[in-house]
Amino acid sequence: PPERTADRPAPTARAEERWRETVETAPDDRPGEDCETPGLTDAWCFRFLGPVAVRSGSAVTFSAELCRLPGGRAADRVDLATDVELDVLLIGDDANGDTYVDDGAHAWDGGGRRPHSRAVPVGTCVRWHQRFNGVGQNDRPLAPGRYDLRVLVQGTTPRAPLPGEADRATERAHGYFGEIEVT
Repeated sequence: PPERTADRPAPTARAEERWRETVETAPDDRPGEDCETPGLTDAWCFRFLGPVAVRSGSAVTFSAELCRLPGGRAADRVDLATDVELDVLLIGDDANGDTYVDDGAHAWDGGGRRPHSRAVPVGTCVRWHQRFNGVGQNDRPLAPGRYDLRVLVQGTTPRAPLPGEADRATERAHGYFGEIEVT
């Protein structure tokens, strides 16, 4: 996330207006296809559904899903660490070299830590839709350009440990790392 220190303002009340998350559970209509985490034996498939380009100052909805595949040693749930279940970060350049991101947006700003779990039976997906109003953390529309994009489930998927495996190795985080074009 963009770094903040005492000389950098904290998010304003607009942070709560900036993002709105909705969640649904639906059947997996393409089991095992187009997974961001291919080859895992833990029976999960994470997909970033888009978008990969947005207009400066325009509202947009980022979507992703985490699907429980048949087999594997996974539990049928995702354990979430925060009330914002899908974190979306848009990270712009540091053009002036002061170590601060000059422009960006972060869905978790203003979120709270309320651990909870969400059931994900085999053959279903949790789909998150994170609506972004187009206004960056500096309270201005995102400037045109390329941004790093990180889309992360704020939790892990537990599984039964293999013989001799440490418990901490039995949780998996899921996410997408790429770029997005703001025009």
